[in-house]
Amino acid sequence: MSVRRLVRKGDLSLRFQSTDLVIPVGGGTASKTFNVSGFAIIEFMVNLRITDTNPKVSDVYTPQAWFVTGTSVVGISLGGVTGTTVTVEGAYLGY
Repeated sequence: MSVRRLVRKGDLSLRFQSTDLVIPVGGGTASKTFNVSGFAIIEFMVNLRITDTNPKVSDVYTPQAWFVTGTSVVGISLGGVTGTTVTVEGAYLGY
């Protein structure tokens, strides 16, 4: 028999974490998985946004993100036409 944990609003906290992904010089896609520090479990992904590109480009595709239920593991995937380093920031609710 499994035990179901009921999460209350007061149990959750909000954390932000940034990560970098490198799109190859000729363009293409980049993917990465990482742990959100300070959380054992992520309950909800609030927001995901591109905060910077180096060198500056405007042709980066909208990032896709997911988290593995019951863990603090997040995956991000994005693409672009031009090679660049993309900084992506996410906001996560968890405990």
